[in-house]
Amino acid sequence: MKNLYAVYIAINEYVHPVNPLKGCVRDAMSLCKYINDRYEKQFQIHEKKIINSAATRANVIAAFEHFEAAKDGD
Repeated sequence: MKNLYAVYIAINEYVHPVNPLKGCVRDAMSLCKYINDRYEKQFQIHEKKIINSAATRANVIAAFEHFEAAKDGD
């Protein structure tokens, strides 16, 4: 079975004076659910989720290492 790799990054909670958002995390989780529902029979799905305060520069850069496991055809 082929692999499908995904990284979801969503930030609702920002530090003042930036106003918080309401839908980013929800949208990312909706996309995650859609991909799983749509492709779970065709692919082995490998996901990383980085949400709110976890979305640091270092964590976002590190998340892209997730794709290093991908092989031709994934």
